[in-house]
Amino acid sequence: VSPKEPIAVVRLKRNLRSLWEYQDDLIAENALPELVKFDSTFKTLTGLTFAEEVLPNLGDEVTLVAIGREWADGEQAPEVKLPHMAFIWPIKSDERMRQSIDLAFQQVMSLIGIQQAEMSRKFMVMRETYKEIPIMTASYPAPSKGEMESRRALPIRYNFTPAAAVVGDHYVFASTGTMLKRLIDGREGVTKSPTGKNAGLWVEPRAGMAMLTANRDALIAQHM
Repeated sequence: VSPKEPIAVVRLKRNLRSLWEYQDDLIAENALPELVKFDSTFKTLTGLTFAEEVLPNLGDEVTLVAIGREWADGEQAPEVKLPHMAFIWPIKSDERMRQSIDLAFQQVMSLIGIQQAEMSRKFMVMRETYKEIPIMTASYPAPSKGEMESRRALPIRYNFTPAAAVVGDHYVFASTGTMLKRLIDGREGVTKSPTGKNAGLWVEPRAGMAMLTANRDALIAQHM
């Protein structure tokens, strides 16, 4: 599920059910408590147990995709301009899981807002329907006047309007609502990795170079 002309696409095939089943043999001992913590947190956020109710419904192939983003003339843009990005995972979904995913999205966005500890940085979460698909989106309110006094452009967080939806038999978490809608528009173009390949990376060098060039001054200013 990827739009045309991406900057980069990463695909991985991993049997998560086997990894989880044999975690004692495959994962460092000091990391195992983190898996227990993850399982507990996941149930708190979604009401579902990850190992028993979610893992059996996840596919083995995950895709990360990035595409270029343009800012219209006169549109206020962030100081560092990032591409649209999305995480795509095959999933066998039922209504309960859809509702749980929506709830988890809302709670995660709320937690991020609390961690940032400023009202101006809390996400505003909304639900809408696009081409008959319910989607959840979140956006930051406008920055305060004080925050912008010493800036020429918006803070980097304004690259993000996180969005999530179950699109057909895929779960999509995108960095922007625009990216999610593009993926919904192109959902008939699903392609599978070649047989026998368990990982793949596709990069468009010219698009990546254009993105770095557009951010050159901001990256140098931040010693990057």
